[in-house]
Amino acid sequence: FTIPFLNCMPNVKIAHIFNHDGDGKIRSDVDMQMLFTIPFLTPVNLKAISMDASSSSSSDKKRRLEEVRKKEEEESEEEETDGKDSMPKLIHLFKDRFHMDFDEAQDVRPEMSIEMNKDDTISGRKFKLKSSRFSSVSCLTIFIESNQSDVDTTFFRRIGIYGTPVLGYSLKL
Repeated sequence: FTIPFLNCMPNVKIAHIFNHDGDGKIRSDVDMQMLFTIPFLTPVNLKAISMDASSSSSSDKKRRLEEVRKKEEEESEEEETDGKDSMPKLIHLFKDRFHMDFDEAQDVRPEMSIEMNKDDTISGRKFKLKSSRFSSVSCLTIFIESNQSDVDTTFFRRIGIYGTPVLGYSLKL
């Protein structure tokens, strides 16, 4: 199946973002926003989502997290805005919106919005989803609205989607 990524740098290996090691790096193209829809083969009850935007492999995450915390303590409150990539900050989740565009993503009320901090994106923190809003999901649309440093390019390495198939669902026609 295909995952349409809007405002994403070309030549991205989409399968890498679901790999446990997260060896891909997805970057926005024109501005900080990204929009993508993940279809499921069978309806699922979603439980949690994570987004890893660390710049290193999973074995280096703890060390990297400590480096970021130390650097933030040493620096002033000013954010670095020298045009580099930045990690996602505000994401919106939509259920069963197969053909959403940026205008619709900004106009339609999401099922859930998550504001992440740098620690959340470096550690790949799991955010629990409201079960009442994410049951029997056929596709999940993720809209990354902003990033941590308010720069033009947003990036992430991996998305974790946690859930279970809806019991009793049959693919037979």
